[in-house]
Amino acid sequence: MSWPRVEAVEVFCARLPYREPFTIATGTSTASWNLVVRVEAEGGVEGWGEGSPSYTVLGETRGLVVASARRLAELLVAEQELSTERLYEICSQSPSPSAAAALEEAVLDAWAKSAGVSVAKLLGGPYRTAIETDVTIGIMEPEEQAKRAVEFVEMGFRILKVKLGLDPEKDVERVKAVRNAVGEGVKIRVDANQGWSTEEAVEVINRIATYDVEYVEQPVRWDDLQGLAKVRRESSLPIAVDESVKKPADVFKVARAEAADIVNIKVMKSAGLLGA
Repeated sequence: MSWPRVEAVEVFCARLPYREPFTIATGTSTASWNLVVRVEAEGGVEGWGEGSPSYTVLGETRGLVVASARRLAELLVAEQELSTERLYEICSQSPSPSAAAALEEAVLDAWAKSAGVSVAKLLGGPYRTAIETDVTIGIMEPEEQAKRAVEFVEMGFRILKVKLGLDPEKDVERVKAVRNAVGEGVKIRVDANQGWSTEEAVEVINRIATYDVEYVEQPVRWDDLQGLAKVRRESSLPIAVDESVKKPADVFKVARAEAADIVNIKVMKSAGLLGA
């Protein structure tokens, strides 16, 4: 099926400062540099998309992202008949997954508006009517993380993702403090963002298991599948991967190594909704 042609594309850059610094095992950030895309399709319908590039995870520089977005814009405008399959084919070849995601989102948004439906409906869904999300607490002193956890629970959140990975001993204290502060009935997930060695991961995970942790995300380096597999074998909690999976083929590598129980799928890593 062919959808309305893309007639024009505009690319913008936006720096979005955080309310406070956000710290994880790989560093501290104070703002997000995002790519915003506006697409105009046949009939004057416009669509919007946004990408959040990552140098740490995807190796994307600002120059690469902007250049990739402009090249994708040229390719999409040149297409006389654009289908979802062709859209995916074009975007998935881009060297910048975030630029691809932003362009794809904008096109899908325009198509959905043209059809008078949501993007979810356009893609065959929605599968669910609601999704419960977690809220992330960056690395802080244990007492401060516990305080933030209570604040979020009072706001209505029932799933907390606690960032760890800078200090194994203090990481145990962080999880203990958060669990003691929020009590039972609240799920706690932890994410080390590759911050531990294999030995540290096994020790920390088995110690925090007593605090009813749902799962542990990316405990060791993204490319250490043997280490991940060892952590999974010797730990008492499910292991999730994030940085280790950037494209579909990576899922098979993780599965063959029996290195994880859960895969964290993200739109930016997947170069868009269709790839995800």
